[in-house]
Amino acid sequence: MLFTAAEALHNAVVTGFRQLGVEESEAIRQNVLLRGDRLAGYRFFCGGLQAEWWSGAGEVVFFDADGKRLRAVGLATLEPMRHAA
Repeated sequence: MLFTAAEALHNAVVTGFRQLGVEESEAIRQNVLLRGDRLAGYRFFCGGLQAEWWSGAGEVVFFDADGKRLRAVGLATLEPMRHAA
């Protein structure tokens, strides 16, 4: 199954936070990162953790509350998430 870059990014962020122990019910906040007037990336916050994706990076990097890098997840290696019916 093919999916868009936006879906791949969403899947990586949700999956990464879950694998790091964040409860499924926790809301994910998202900030847009700009350089000048162009999209540079996104920063996500959930359960005291952070994740960043930078345009062209091909991965999402997860950090703890102190900014320590925990792990990186490549976007190309993910499977589409299955949604409950």
